[in-house]
Amino acid sequence: MFRMFALCLGTVILAVVPSSAQITEIINSAGDGAGNLLEGADGIAVDGSGNVYVTGRYSDNVFKITSEGVITEVIDATGDGAGNTLASAQGVAVDGSGIVYVTGYGSNNAFKITPGGLITEIINSTGDGAGNTLGTPRGVAVDGSENVYVAGSSNAFKITLGGVITEIIDSGGDGGGNPLSTAIQVAVDGLNNVYVTGYSSDNAFKITPGGVITEIIDAAGDGAGNALDTPFAVALGGCGGVYVTGYISANAFEIGSGISYIFCDGFESGDTLAWSESP
Repeated sequence: MFRMFALCLGTVILAVVPSSAQITEIINSAGDGAGNLLEGADGIAVDGSGNVYVTGRYSDNVFKITSEGVITEVIDATGDGAGNTLASAQGVAVDGSGIVYVTGYGSNNAFKITPGGLITEIINSTGDGAGNTLGTPRGVAVDGSENVYVAGSSNAFKITLGGVITEIIDSGGDGGGNPLSTAIQVAVDGLNNVYVTGYSSDNAFKITPGGVITEIIDAAGDGAGNALDTPFAVALGGCGGVYVTGYISANAFEIGSGISYIFCDGFESGDTLAWSESP
C-alpha cells in the first residue's frame, strides 16, 4: 500500500512512498568498526547529500555515515591535533558545502571540519576575547554565509567565516528583565535571525541580525494554562514558525512569526532557503 505526500515550498512536489517505513540502524557502539567506538550518541545532523553526522558525548568524537553506509570518524578527542582537544562532543551542524561544526561541552570550544579533513578550532573558552567567555557549549547552527552560532552556558556567540567572534546575547537576555540562563540550543533562519533556548530561565529568544533581542516565549507557555518548563530543543518551520520543546513540562509549542512571507521558494546555493519578508 502506498500513500501520497505533498511538500509545498512555493512549488508543489509530489512523491509516492511506501506506507510502511523501513528502519535501519546506521551506526552502533562499534563506531567505525576500526576501534573508534561510539559512546553516548548525542547530536545528529544530515547534509544535502544524505551523509549523517553523529556526535559521541562520552567517546569524544564525531562520525560521518554516508548514504552507502561507509562510517568514518571525522574528529576525535585530540581535536585539531594542535593541542586544542575535544571533550564531550554534543552539538553538530553541517552547511551546504559539507563543512561540519561540533561543540565540545567539556572542552569549552567548537571545531570546524572541512570535507577534506582539515580541523580548526573556531572558538574556545575565551569566547570573544573581550571578557565574554564560553562555557559548556551545546547547541551549534550555521547560516548560508557560513557564519556559525554557538550557545554557551548563559550566552551565545556568532563566529564569522573570517573568524570574527561576537557575543550576540548574554545572561541579561533581552535587557528588559527577561534573563537568559543555561543557553542550550540554537537555530538560525534564512533571514539570519537566531533563536536560543534558555533551559534554566524557561524561555527562548530571537536575535535579529541588527542585534534586537526579543523574548518569544516564557514559562507561561501559551498563556492558556499550558506552561513551558526547561525548554530544550528549538527548530524552524519552512516559512517562519518556531518550535520549542519543554523538557520537564513534556510538551512543545509553535510560535508564530508574525511575518507574512512573500517568497519562500526552495533552495539557493549552500542549501539555504530563499526568503524575503513583509510586515
